[in-house]
Order: sequence, then structure tokens, then C-alpha cells
Amino acid sequence: MTSLKCVKINVIAAACKSSRGIGKDNDLPWKLPTDMKYFREKTASTTEIRVGVIMGRRTWESVPPKFRPFKNRFNVVLTSREDFEAKGAVIARTLEDAVKKCSNNVDSIWVIGGSGVYAEALNKYPCRVYLTEIDKEFDCDAFFPPLDEKKYKLASVSPDHQENDITFRFKVYDVIEL
Repeated sequence: MTSLKCVKINVIAAACKSSRGIGKDNDLPWKLPTDMKYFREKTASTTEIRVGVIMGRRTWESVPPKFRPFKNRFNVVLTSREDFEAKGAVIARTLEDAVKKCSNNVDSIWVIGGSGVYAEALNKYPCRVYLTEIDKEFDCDAFFPPLDEKKYKLASVSPDHQENDITFRFKVYDVIEL
């Protein structure tokens, strides 16, 4: 029997504060370079920590080809399509399979979207959540799931940032230990 290494699972997203919108037509409806830098810094491997990212197929397809796969990360794409190929990434059919494939290769896992993958990860695993909260509302067709207040507590919040007429902040939520 193979033992599964215990790996910390994180969720990272940027969402509108009120609607929890995260995207429109498989794209981000805002341009926030500071948030993109935050994403890179949090999810990239270092000399001490090997990082894996898990994403759904549509999230993979939303990433410009020149940035796929994400550099310095073990990329896993979650899809039910049998014929789907993601050059430079590993394919998984279930979230459990994706976590297992990551766990064998990394020290830290980051779930990076989309909506369904976020919801499943938050429901099945004790995730630390890194949420960029955007004050401005955008027309969105994809949404971040609500965080269960009985399960998650706010651990930290950054000062407000202002960029491209958008105010936002970085929030981190931890699982409440029972």
C-alpha cells in the first residue's frame, strides 16, 4: 500500500466583494498587475518548496499559451474529456486524483480555479484560502463559492490597494479547528 504524503492545500482567487464574481467568458474582467504578482509569488516554487497548481480545463484554456504550463510549478489539469491534452501538465479525472498526483511531487498545492474546482476543494479539504477581495463589481458569469463562516475564519487582511480605478485587498482565511 502506498502512503500519501500530507500536503497543505491552498485555494487562491480574486473575486468581487458582493457578487463573488471571478470571471466572464473564461477571462478575468479586470486588470490588476499587483494581484497577478501576488498570485505568482504565492504559487511559484522556491528552492525550499516545490509547488503544484490544480485547475480545471477551462481555467487552463483561459491562460495565454505563452504562459502554459505555469513555470516553476507542477501543473495538473482536471478534466473529464478523455481526449484532452495539456502540454507540460498532468491530466487528472477527479480532484482526489489531482491531489494524489500533486502530493507525490510537491510540498504545497494551490487550487487556482475555476468555480467548480474551488467549490469541491473547499468542501472536501481543509484549505487555507487566499482571496483578493475587489470592491468594484464587474459583469461575471463565474463565481467563487461562499465561505462557510462555521468552517473558516479571517486570519489576515492587507491594507487596501488601488490600481486601474479598482480598490482591493488580500485576505487570508484559515480553517477553524474543532
